[in-house]
Amino acid sequence: MNYLIDRNLIVNELIGGYGNTMISNYGIFAADYLSIIDELESFHFKYSPALANEIISEELEKAGAEKIDGFWHHNGKQIEITFFIRSDDPVRKSIGEILSSELENIGFKVNKDFGDLNKAFVVVYGSNPADQKWHLYTEGWGSSGFAKYDSVGLAQMYSPWFSNMPGNNNLTYWNYKNDYLDSITKKSMLVILHLQKKELR
Repeated sequence: MNYLIDRNLIVNELIGGYGNTMISNYGIFAADYLSIIDELESFHFKYSPALANEIISEELEKAGAEKIDGFWHHNGKQIEITFFIRSDDPVRKSIGEILSSELENIGFKVNKDFGDLNKAFVVVYGSNPADQKWHLYTEGWGSSGFAKYDSVGLAQMYSPWFSNMPGNNNLTYWNYKNDYLDSITKKSMLVILHLQKKELR
């Protein structure tokens, strides 16, 4: 997906240049950005639909999927993606439309479900992921804080224990699990909190 999103188009056309491209939760104005920029750039994430198609095709074929008449099928059924697109935000609505087209171009049937925040609370945040009422969502997030040694960001954005992943740690739902991410984000949080306390002394 990182190669299927035209971040420059979003910044330059959809928000009129009032922004910067991002590939992680740490943007260019984050206090720790200079510490991680080399790592971020090592991924070489850039808009490349051909590369995205190559990677996705290879992985789907490994899983036994095949393209029939230009569309992906698995076990005899067409692969469908349900995309919840926020219609109350014109930028996110446009992003959803653009990304839907990109996914359709590489062989997926995309079911677009438009809705506002109230509907998102029900469909995205309030449903069991096992019911597959959505697969993609045009989430929005912003921060006005400026903190050196961010102790929360990594856990908040990437680790299941922080309860922001699909399932939200609701014990009656299917939940995304990743023990490795849980372990390293908990450790990093403890280290960062220790550094913050040291600087306050």
